[in-house]
Amino acid sequence: MNQTTKDPSATAMSDLDSLLGHRHHPSYLHYGTAGFRALANTLYEAVLRCGVLAACRSHVLNGKAVGVMVTASHNPPDDNGVKLVEPDGSMLNSEWEPLATEFINASDRPAQVLSKMVSIGDVATARKAVVVVGRDSRSSSSTLVDLVAQGVEAIGGRVVHIGLVTTPQLHFAVRARYRQEPCNILHYYEIMKKAYHKLTQNNRFRASIVLDGANGVGADAIKGIKGLIPNLVVVNKPGDGPLNQDCGADFVQKKRCPPVVYTSDKHQADIWASLDGDADRLVMYRNNGDGVLLADGDRFAALVAKFVSKHLASSGISTLTVGVAQTAYSNGAATEYLQALPGVDIVIAKTGVKHLEKAVKKYDVGIYWEPNGHGTVLFSENAVSELQSLSDALSGNAQKAAQVNSVTTLLAVGKLANQAVGDGIADLLLICGILCREDMDFDAWLRLYDERCSSNMVVKVQDKSVIETADCDRSVKEPIALREAILEIASAQGCRAFVRPSGTEDVVRVYAEAPVGKDDLAQDMALRISQSVFDHCGGVGARP
Repeated sequence: MNQTTKDPSATAMSDLDSLLGHRHHPSYLHYGTAGFRALANTLYEAVLRCGVLAACRSHVLNGKAVGVMVTASHNPPDDNGVKLVEPDGSMLNSEWEPLATEFINASDRPAQVLSKMVSIGDVATARKAVVVVGRDSRSSSSTLVDLVAQGVEAIGGRVVHIGLVTTPQLHFAVRARYRQEPCNILHYYEIMKKAYHKLTQNNRFRASIVLDGANGVGADAIKGIKGLIPNLVVVNKPGDGPLNQDCGADFVQKKRCPPVVYTSDKHQADIWASLDGDADRLVMYRNNGDGVLLADGDRFAALVAKFVSKHLASSGISTLTVGVAQTAYSNGAATEYLQALPGVDIVIAKTGVKHLEKAVKKYDVGIYWEPNGHGTVLFSENAVSELQSLSDALSGNAQKAAQVNSVTTLLAVGKLANQAVGDGIADLLLICGILCREDMDFDAWLRLYDERCSSNMVVKVQDKSVIETADCDRSVKEPIALREAILEIASAQGCRAFVRPSGTEDVVRVYAEAPVGKDDLAQDMALRISQSVFDHCGGVGARP
């Protein structure tokens, strides 16, 4: 009797479909800059599938390790999420984002979606996929990590668990593994410690700092560098209160008020700082009555760009390019300040870290920060090579001491800044190191420029797709009536405004900016534009 030989790939797909089954929580999930996020108890099937997806991505890249981070960053504690990291530490390749979205949302035969990008049978047979998995401090994260691992192993992949880490630490570990460098978390701290001492030239940072850890993993992770800043006190640690609730970088930056401190201790400090739930954002501020004097991402970029520009000029290297990426949300005063810095280009990018990162990678030194405090400084391989070669050539030359000093300083900045992703802990050391080196206090930092007044609003609409924007969201193409309304409302000198449809929900975000001291004007502009959005774009609920 003749027997039909089964196609191994078809068998593997059938087995995978049986494992993945149907999604019990069919709400649509979209893979964006933050990966997938939702209520933790609705993510079980999606996270299992992400483990499979990560293993397939690693297989396609010939077994190079891919990262998976289980976190919902600054979201409430009942939420969770998962995002994938490329072997070089960057975010998931944009070509795979639509596949990830389609695969996670497939109600039937999800393996067929994966087969568009990879042979399922080959992945299971080759068994070369490697996935590095980390998690934040949410109570749901351990369960979701187990599901990621189950998905990886179901298709023949190998899981490397690194446990409770910040998101930047996961990116660091994946990138270091790719570069065949020590990839344990202790090495992460050692690199930063050495770079910080070189940046500060072993001078002591004198200001006192209270760091709000958002009741998240960053408050524990900061212990690895605490000795570098002698007068550092950490509040809002895991277990002190609900994750991100009325505290953390996102809360302080949006509300412009100090965080709730969940312990009875009273603290006074020269500077306050806040991480977010997974420590990839940082803002710094000084309490000012009921509000705060805020140093957000724009001010981080301004200080770092000023410092880099100064030392690049002193280094004598004229061939390295420096670029700073900004978005439509960047304060106009910050843009004008940066434009005046010698040797610094300004490039405007769409909102979102992946767009900012892409925009600056064409420069030898790329600086980007979103106003929310997520950002870093990227040094190209060419920049590091030129700086190191010059450092070696000038070694021991006393007559070139100032030049050597600047070259060493720039190399230290490149080592201290996370070269994969925004890192709140690394950024804290970078900013403190620059302030120390420049003998600059917090108020002097704020005096670099006077921030223009701004106001933000959100409008719910029936369908956000009716709005088409241009020029990196800084202008509206459609509807024409909305475009004309914005131009009229923001026509006064020193004013500007824009609207941006949300990437994940049917809401439209409104931003209005007015000259210094014109806060009422900024708020009035934002309100009138919100009303125009409501009227011309199918507003839902009560009119603003």
